[in-house]
Amino acid sequence: MIRPTALLAFTILFGAPATAQFGPRNDLHTGTSYWDPLILDVDQDGDNDIVLKDFAQGIGMLENLDGLGSFGPLQVLDTTTAISWLQASDLDGDLDLDLVANRGSLDQLLWFANDGAGVFAPGTVLPGEGGHRALCADLTGSPLDEILFSNDSAVYWFANDGGTFTTMDSLPFGAWVKLFDVGDIDLDGDIDFAVHTPDQVLFGLNPGSGGAWSILAVPGFLATGHTYGKKLTDCDGDGDLDLVDAGWTVRWVENLAVDSGYLAFAPERYVDHFAPNEGAGWAAPLGCGPGASILWCHWVYVGPVYWAHYHTTLGGFSAPTMTNLRSAGDGRMVIGDLNGDERQDVVITHHDTVSWYANELPDAGGSLATVPALDTLCTGCGAYPLPEGNPPNGWWSGSYVEQGSFFDPTAFGQGAGVHPLGYGVVDAQGCIASASTSIRVINEPNIQILDPDPQCPDGELQLVGSPAAGTWSAPADALGRVNTTCAVRPIFTDVSYTYTDVTGHACPGEANVTLDILPCTPVALGPIAPFCVDAPPQPVQLAVPAMGISYFLLGVDSSTYNGGPFVTGWLSGAQGPGTWPVVAAAWGQGECPFPDTVMVEVWPLPAVTFELGVDTLTACDVPLPLGPGAPVGGTYSINGADSAYTVFEVATWGPGTHTVTYTYTDGNGCTGSATDTLVVDCSTGLRGTTPAVLRVWPSPAHDRLFVAFGDAPCNAVLTDAMGRAVARWHLQDAPAVLDVSRLGSGTYLLRLDDGRTRRVLLR
Repeated sequence: MIRPTALLAFTILFGAPATAQFGPRNDLHTGTSYWDPLILDVDQDGDNDIVLKDFAQGIGMLENLDGLGSFGPLQVLDTTTAISWLQASDLDGDLDLDLVANRGSLDQLLWFANDGAGVFAPGTVLPGEGGHRALCADLTGSPLDEILFSNDSAVYWFANDGGTFTTMDSLPFGAWVKLFDVGDIDLDGDIDFAVHTPDQVLFGLNPGSGGAWSILAVPGFLATGHTYGKKLTDCDGDGDLDLVDAGWTVRWVENLAVDSGYLAFAPERYVDHFAPNEGAGWAAPLGCGPGASILWCHWVYVGPVYWAHYHTTLGGFSAPTMTNLRSAGDGRMVIGDLNGDERQDVVITHHDTVSWYANELPDAGGSLATVPALDTLCTGCGAYPLPEGNPPNGWWSGSYVEQGSFFDPTAFGQGAGVHPLGYGVVDAQGCIASASTSIRVINEPNIQILDPDPQCPDGELQLVGSPAAGTWSAPADALGRVNTTCAVRPIFTDVSYTYTDVTGHACPGEANVTLDILPCTPVALGPIAPFCVDAPPQPVQLAVPAMGISYFLLGVDSSTYNGGPFVTGWLSGAQGPGTWPVVAAAWGQGECPFPDTVMVEVWPLPAVTFELGVDTLTACDVPLPLGPGAPVGGTYSINGADSAYTVFEVATWGPGTHTVTYTYTDGNGCTGSATDTLVVDCSTGLRGTTPAVLRVWPSPAHDRLFVAFGDAPCNAVLTDAMGRAVARWHLQDAPAVLDVSRLGSGTYLLRLDDGRTRRVLLR
């Protein structure tokens, strides 16, 4: 199908000067429909001229007057008509280029000898039939080129004996073939040739030693019937000749001779999946890297010329973009250096006009573009506007793309599938920034159930539709969620999902899923009150719905079942303080377990500290205050007695080793304790010497502070946190009782004049 908007695309192109990869159009001749130009130095003056042929007018030449691309008027070289192909080569060894012409309708092959100044002798008819197309190449290793031509099912060539062509050789293919190019395909040092049938490309491989030629087909490559646009060129710059076919589609096949060391071919790779150009294309190195560029235009040749270049980073050709070249028409396009800058310029014939464009591409370049994700479309959709890529103002290509910006498979009668697309835009270097992606067209959406057990889900079953943003039927909500709590089970129903794409077209089919959700086996856990970590095991009551139903109870130490309506679990604090789950479930035949969970808080015991500060008591006539213990508010017991004490009296407990325990119960009722030991030694029967350990109590103190300091009187000073003295005392008898009621709350330091200190906390 022809793109109906090609003219519009052409107009937009020239409104965007950033796409000018070539210089302005230079029209050289108008008025005659000359086809198939050749670029060669006809008159041996060091610059390239342009030779043209016209079926009715003969052979003409446009002479390059200054080597910079200024051309004179059309000169007639020969008036021989009915020429279908024209080729140039030095066939007689006089260092100038002669011409060889096919007269296909007359089955003649003509040789026009050049006198060196661009004057050609009348055509000499060579023996044999003219065939389809003639090419010149050195097949035998002699100093001069042979003339090859294809005719019906074989390729023929004349051995060149100093400009005499008498001996003919051939390679039969067994089917109709057309010759389209020559080159050393297998890298063995001699020239091979390439032909195509209506559906194959084959190579005639030169043995180079006078032996038998062989034939090799390109595997998996379905050729088009057009000879124009097929080319052997080094696409990837690795030194071997690859195959380009710019026929109905633009694609290439990589020659792996350099990579593998032997002749082999990679699978075909597409440059443009839909390029109906009937062969109006050309491939050769033009710039933007060491590889080749491909130029082509679409039939009926009113739109622009498209361009892709080999992209080193991609390892393949870039996505196509438009150029500022005029459409080539049936006259085709060729390349060659016309202005002496050693760059390949472009010559285009379009109807009756011959034009050329200077090559302005950089030697190296090419970058990566990015494109957003493409929407999924329904079969029968309308034209889908393809989004802008980055860099912007690019051109989309691929199957069923119109105007470079719309994807419309329906217009081409296409249905569901995944279609590769490319995005190309000229970057700041003048080369192509390229990205590739694909777009999906579907007949119907699909549904995925996320739950691993769709018959026994949790309280909500999540359905996922693809593509997203479709419409769900009940009982699913707008987000594909189905309420599967026990109260609404069992559930047996169908859920459908429909999708309308962004063009407003609904997919012809819908996705359906049948939900078969089993009823729940209900269980109920009784409440479990918080308890202290050292409490005895607590009972956990689990209501069992019926006899013969399996159950499990997790998070308990053990469980017992005595045949009644309850299972009793036993939960201790062995797992430590914290909040712990207890999980119960039961299930019967054809039902789903539906767990019940209770979080149980296990309280920690309070952290209790206690230190008497005296290891051995010798002042047996003085009561020893007990403390301090923390947290405050606990009780002291001695030697395991039930009574609570505040002081230790030797008269009550006697000499020996005694255990003092401080016990504290927190607000949760959890109890912790700490112990210290005290040795009483009253063996002298006299008042002993108080240990030189400075002790203060209680902590914190409120109105009075007790100080045990030893037997010797001393002076004491109390300093605040800034080191300032706030009170002084002379301590005479131990324990001394100090009045601190006038002091504020805080941390103080009590210092004796012998250097002993103790921290004091006041409240």
